[in-house]
Amino acid sequence: LDTTADSDRMLQALEAKFQDAVLPYHVLKRDYPAFREDHWKTTVSLVYNGTGWTVASIESGDRTGSNFGLAVDLGSTTVVMALLDLNTGDILGEESVFNQQIAYGEDILSRIFHTQSGEQERRQLAEATFRSLQELMDRLTERTGIRASSCPVMVIAGNTTMVHFLLGIDAFGIFMSPFAPVFNRTGLISGSELGLDL
Repeated sequence: LDTTADSDRMLQALEAKFQDAVLPYHVLKRDYPAFREDHWKTTVSLVYNGTGWTVASIESGDRTGSNFGLAVDLGSTTVVMALLDLNTGDILGEESVFNQQIAYGEDILSRIFHTQSGEQERRQLAEATFRSLQELMDRLTERTGIRASSCPVMVIAGNTTMVHFLLGIDAFGIFMSPFAPVFNRTGLISGSELGLDL
């Protein structure tokens, strides 16, 4: 009898090509039923986290033909999202909305001053961004018939201040000399950490 745990079996199978792949708890908790649904035949989506590979999703059966991702341009006025076929690079759908942060200031400087009131105001800007992203995901799901929340990866690009707002981090240092941000790279962040249905 092979008493190897399902997750260990998967990680051992990945080891030859993706050494030291990491399986986060939230992915294991969400996806573990997939291990046994098709007798341990699974499709695993991995994301490079800057130093190694992180398991983003585990699906039952061969799902390699359905490999989708989201790309976002997080602008101060407009947010644009595309749903892509990661196997071909084709854009399957694209949508845009006004950034809901506008409610807290039409320009970035107004928003920076708004967030100086405290953590609650920083959270307001982050939540406004998440609402914009969720609206785009809903629109793309309707437009393409592909559930955007099932995509294992979303890449978000924006200027330094917009990314600080997205993560609820004080951006005032960018405005004041020596104009230094809190960070330049976010690395891999799970959708659940941000409160996104992803």
